[in-house]
Amino acid sequence: MDLVIASLATRAIGLKEKVPVHFLYRTAWVDSTGALQLRGDLYGLDRRLEEALETGRMGEFVLNPPLEWGEKHRAQPPASGPTRPLSADARSGR
Repeated sequence: MDLVIASLATRAIGLKEKVPVHFLYRTAWVDSTGALQLRGDLYGLDRRLEEALETGRMGEFVLNPPLEWGEKHRAQPPASGPTRPLSADARSGR
């Protein structure tokens, strides 16, 4: 098994039963020592959420856009590096 993992090869494995999978995407969290951890927002969700909060158009915010949206934007990767923090108004929901 270690050799398979070390090879980094992609393999398709059929399962007899469906297995629920949940993804958690975080760009900010507090670790077990109480330190704030920040990471770059690879998918641009923080920016989109902040915009929706600032404009009051939360109804237009789609957390998981259709596959076509992702494919259309895949060629334009978001800028790397840390994201800017949410404004006080965005954090409070105003």
